[in-house]
Order: sequence, then structure tokens, then C-alpha cells
Amino acid sequence: MRKRKKYEVYDTGFPFSEIIALNINDCLEEIEKRKASLVIIDGKMGEGKTTLAYQLGQHIERYYKKKKGESFYDPLYFNLKNQIGMGGVKFKEKLEICRNEQLKVVIYDEAGDFSKRSALSNFNHELNRIFQTFRTYKVLIIICLPYFNILDNNLFDEGVPKLLLNLHGRNEKEGRIRGYGYDEMLWLRYYMSQEKVKKQKCYKRVTPNFRGKFVDLPSDLSIELDKYSTEGKAEILNKSILSDSDLLPYKEIAKKVKMSIPWVKNKVSILKIKEIKKYKRSKYFDSSIIECLNDLK
Repeated sequence: MRKRKKYEVYDTGFPFSEIIALNINDCLEEIEKRKASLVIIDGKMGEGKTTLAYQLGQHIERYYKKKKGESFYDPLYFNLKNQIGMGGVKFKEKLEICRNEQLKVVIYDEAGDFSKRSALSNFNHELNRIFQTFRTYKVLIIICLPYFNILDNNLFDEGVPKLLLNLHGRNEKEGRIRGYGYDEMLWLRYYMSQEKVKKQKCYKRVTPNFRGKFVDLPSDLSIELDKYSTEGKAEILNKSILSDSDLLPYKEIAKKVKMSIPWVKNKVSILKIKEIKKYKRSKYFDSSIIECLNDLK
């Protein structure tokens, strides 16, 4: 972990401090050795987590292009739609794309995914399995979370997280970054585990390895990123609302009546039962449909 306390501007074209790039480069060297390496960006809502992640994605793709001897740099080389997953399901899809297309970085944006304990448990389980297999593909994973300590203990026992970038104090011109290494993260987790301790105050109890800053993206890229992020969060919200309601899709109805999906669709058509809600291509029905279909078996 490289250390530097003063603020400095990265002077080679990227809108964040040089010390951030140097530490990211160290993580890339780790994955070149087929070692698991996780970068975490955390901070409260509106601190710029997705923005910084996007900027780091650009830097990482440039880093590998330069290693190949390519002198030019296309700021759009980092593929927004292929390399940022809004929520756990999309994240796994992006992992497969990055593996198949030999991309070097994939970003997970929680986007409200951790509003439920079950979502957190499932994602932690998947993440443990991902790092057991994906380190061989030399893909750096960046995760954006409100607080990093919601990640599973096993990841820390294995030494997977290498760098934590805590974002705070963002204003109209820039956001500030506190950088922590593995040992410092363990201390932060310890303080956060104590009862009646406000998590945000814990970051001040552990001295960061370095401090830095970042500015916003150019307006065109910022608009594109906001649109993509908003669409992703809206999709997660819609799915969450549907899962919390009594509305059921064909797949769940088939499970409950213990019949095939084609059988269910056929009976729904015969009975002319109208769906309560339509989301994308899926139809959702009131739970009372179960009793109707059971009478037809």
C-alpha cells in the first residue's frame, strides 16, 4: 500500500489524484500473478461512487493498452454497458462478458441491492465463489457499497480486499477520498462491529494510508452514466416491489400448483384471467389464482 498524505492532482489526463492510480496499478500487478484482488469504493449516497468507479475503469483499460504498446487512448474504450453491473444479477452477467471478451475490469454497483438481508447473504455467497474461480481470468473487480463492512468475513480471512476508497465531503467541484489498505480495513471493521458506534465516524478513528480527490466526468459522459445508473436502480426497485407483493409470475404459479408453465398458461387463457401487472415481458397475477388453478387439476 503506497502512502501519501497531501492532496495532489493526477496530471496525466485522469480526473483523480495520482496516488489513486498508483495503488490501482499495484492491484493490477496482483491479478497478473493470478492472485485475488478486490477494490472497494464506499460512501454515503451522492458521494460519487459510481462516477469514481467509471473513472477507474477508464484508467485500467488504458493501463493495459499502454502495456501492449498502444499509445492512443479512447475515453470511451471502457464499455459502460458491458462492464458495470447494477445489482447482483447484472454483475454476474457482466463477469461473463468480461471473461469472454478479455476485458480487464468489471464493476458492481449495489444500486439498492442490499435493502434486504437475503440479497446481502446471496451476494456474499456468490462473491466468495466468484473469487475462487475468476482470479484465473485476471479480471479486477471493483465493488461500490454504502459501507464496506457488509461484505462477508471469509473474503477478509482470505485477504481478498486489497484497497478501500472511502468517499466523503463531495461538493460541486470535487469529492475527497480516504484510502485504506487491508490492515486498516480490519481495524475499521473492528470499530464498526462495536455497539452504538456510528459507522461514518469509524473512518476518522483509523488513519488512512493516503488521501486524494476526484472531479466529475465530462458532461456527456456524466449524463450517460446517470441514465444507465438510474435505469438500473429503477429495475431493481420494480423487482423489489413485485417480490414484496402478493403478485405472482407464471414461474411461481407453476411451482405452487405443481404443474408445468405451459399448463398454467393454457388454463389462464381458458379462464380468461387478466394479469394485475405487467413488467417487461412478464405477467403478474393475484395470489388468488392458485385456488382457481388447483380446482382444475
